[in-house]
Amino acid sequence: DCSSPQGTVSPLLFGTNIQWTWLGEGIWSLENDGVKAGIKPLLKNLKIGAIRFPGGTLSDKYLWRYGIGQPANRGYNPDYNDNLQKCLFGTDEYYRLLKLTGAEGIITVNVGTGSAEDAANWVEYCNGNRSTTWGKVRARNGFTEPFGIKHWELGNELYGAWEPGNTDITTYAQKVIQFANAMRQKDGSIKIGAIAMVEPRVVGSK
Repeated sequence: DCSSPQGTVSPLLFGTNIQWTWLGEGIWSLENDGVKAGIKPLLKNLKIGAIRFPGGTLSDKYLWRYGIGQPANRGYNPDYNDNLQKCLFGTDEYYRLLKLTGAEGIITVNVGTGSAEDAANWVEYCNGNRSTTWGKVRARNGFTEPFGIKHWELGNELYGAWEPGNTDITTYAQKVIQFANAMRQKDGSIKIGAIAMVEPRVVGSK
């Protein structure tokens, strides 16, 4: 009976995934240092609940430190075909996109080929105050106040043979504990999501 509402749907269900490659899949303009003019009003009108970054499979070979600060000084990360691209749509641009759209942020950390320490430092860059090591770096990059990213995901499809750093269910569970503990030391208020492992061993492996 549609005339009798049974509850409220979370706006986080109405989200999207954006990848760091190709200037955020073509929405970002280096010339204007922001979302392309023709795309900006469309994004505002969509009323996106959440935006996930830096992608799916790409997240498990993404080093976030290469995508902050002045574009001229940024590093390179591999794309889907393992070709190196300069990280011109990184965490700083992602935060500005969240501000533009009003969406909540969801960051997928690199569990496949990354480390718990690196994931924890990413949390500190986003959420730490200016007295912390990475909070100071963020402030030098022009963002004096924390980003306040509350939702964090531990890897992407690490159960699949196609995923960089794919692993079995036991090893992934151990990594979940390791990563979550390290990240919560930087911000105990964050919400952490783990992927659902569908088989004990890697899907698609021989």
